[in-house]
Amino acid sequence: MPVIVAALSFPAKRTGVVEANSTHTGCSGSAPSCYSSAVSFIKRLFSSDRRAALRAEATGDFELAAERYALAGEASAVVRMHLARADRAKSRSLEIRALRDALYWAREDDDLLMQARPALALALLAQCEAEGIKTERDKERVREAAQLFRESKRFGKAGDAYALISDTRAAVEAYRAGGLVAKLELALNLEEDERERSRAERNDYADYEMHMRSGERDQALACIRECIEVATSSSEYRRKLDELETRLITSGNVQLRDRRGAMMTLTAASEIHLGRDPMCDLSLRSGGISRHHAIVTQSGEGEDASFALSDAGSRNGTRLAGMPLAGSLPLLETGVFQLGDQLEVHFEVDDGHLHLHVDTGLDSGTTLWATREAHDIALQPLGIGALLQFRNGRPFVRQPRGKIELNDEPIALGEVQLIHGDVLVIEGIEVEVI
Repeated sequence: MPVIVAALSFPAKRTGVVEANSTHTGCSGSAPSCYSSAVSFIKRLFSSDRRAALRAEATGDFELAAERYALAGEASAVVRMHLARADRAKSRSLEIRALRDALYWAREDDDLLMQARPALALALLAQCEAEGIKTERDKERVREAAQLFRESKRFGKAGDAYALISDTRAAVEAYRAGGLVAKLELALNLEEDERERSRAERNDYADYEMHMRSGERDQALACIRECIEVATSSSEYRRKLDELETRLITSGNVQLRDRRGAMMTLTAASEIHLGRDPMCDLSLRSGGISRHHAIVTQSGEGEDASFALSDAGSRNGTRLAGMPLAGSLPLLETGVFQLGDQLEVHFEVDDGHLHLHVDTGLDSGTTLWATREAHDIALQPLGIGALLQFRNGRPFVRQPRGKIELNDEPIALGEVQLIHGDVLVIEGIEVEVI
């Protein structure tokens, strides 16, 4: 065993002997460093961990082999084992875990890093493309892959990865670093388009906020939809769209309440339903009232509008002027009709409007004003001189004199499209849309 003998011999004083020993151990430095290198080589050669690593590698147990090579101090072999683990992984997540282990052990060796980095980047991108890039976490995974490509000097793939998540600026930088002229020009064009979309997004959102504050809610709806069309990330705009669509009033019915608790229900519906069901236009609680008890039907236009009363198949019937209704009878001027045996509803028809009100029992104070579309109705019962009008089922309030304060914002417009939750101050009186 000439190599072992040479390695274990004490260094000779003569230069020629040292050179001879150096030839056997592969050492080209001084005698002390040559001796240390030789001892280290022998320890690795006869290490039980190394022998265990070789056996594990031979049987295909690469994870155990990596562990033993690590104990034996052979970092390059550890990286090789983790790369083999990744190659035989049964799932993408196991492959990525093995490649992260390989990258960790390759951190001090540039050649090994150039193997581990792109392998991990490709695996991360494959996972994202398979599962979809939907969340911010997915985007961070793509950014990690792009950075690994950049560190591996694969600038084209880095730029392509950034382009997947619409990070055009980073893509431009990657293509520029790689001298990829064609891709750089394309990315620069995309960057300009992105700037245009960003400007449009900012302008549309500013218009949305302005229209919301000024009470122009249909215009606000159009603007927030435009934001969704041009935005790269639209989740927040979609949330605002959903909220606005939920608050919009399009049914031709609105209920107002002032600070004293006085209520005013207004409707432009062609059919006004009366009954115990909370969804009825005039909801009643008195005994003997059916869920859907009676219907008032509107016909005609403007001041020529007329109203007719009919029973809706109630259990205790509907009476007009004391006579049971078998069909439909018009409501003329003023009078009273009965729902069931106890409840009396007073009505008044004037100037194309119908006013219903209950004076007694559980429903005392319940009122409803009915009008036709595009016909003004005064809000005098709430103590204010404003006018309300329905258009396409949407309620609009107009103050002929003075200003309107909407949700703590004084507005210059003379008209406000109401939505659920609005708070108006008109002539010093606060009114809530409920």
